[in-house]
Amino acid sequence: YAAADTEGRPLAGAALPQALSGVPFATGLFSLVDGKEAALAGYEFQRWEYEGKTLDQASGQSMPAGDIVLTAVLKELTGELTVSNTVTGNAADKTKKFTFTLTLDAEGSYSYTGSSAGTIKSGDKFELAHGESITVQGLPVGTGYTVTEADYGREGYTSSSSGAAGKIVEGTVTAAFTNSRTSAGGPKTGDGSGYPIWLVILAVSGAGWLGSSRLRRRYGDKA
Repeated sequence: YAAADTEGRPLAGAALPQALSGVPFATGLFSLVDGKEAALAGYEFQRWEYEGKTLDQASGQSMPAGDIVLTAVLKELTGELTVSNTVTGNAADKTKKFTFTLTLDAEGSYSYTGSSAGTIKSGDKFELAHGESITVQGLPVGTGYTVTEADYGREGYTSSSSGAAGKIVEGTVTAAFTNSRTSAGGPKTGDGSGYPIWLVILAVSGAGWLGSSRLRRRYGDKA
């Protein structure tokens, strides 16, 4: 027997039925000897093939006598992983790029899209600023993943996350990170001046006093 995916690539370790004369074709990956399910994790059974031709399972056709090779065509089940970053706090820099590392227990490179695009493999790093995210596509179902973030504690940031580790399922799983930095004396969010408001008022008041003093002195000299 042999097993291949939908692109014809051989699959190792497949538990397929033995070819027995007179036994009806199974409707999935089942042992024709003891009837126990033998499906491969992460794959969906598509069809049986014999000598490159699809076998008609619905007809009740029996296997021919003698030694034959049946090929089970399987579809690999895949999912996506989205990693996002949110930056909060009145002292946070929302233009700052934060560095993340993706670890997978699957080999190979995978495409990703989002705030940036390219390919990524286990151990690779990527960067996200506030409101940015990437989505890694085509990850085999059951693949274990972990997303870690560099330590920004010395810069005053506190990091939290959800879904930073787990397994890929059909659909999309999300690893969401939040980085926060606050300061009692820092500028309010959206205030790009970087100066406390009381300092601005004091400067304006001082300029007014200086102008008034010069005006009095000028008129005093004329008197």
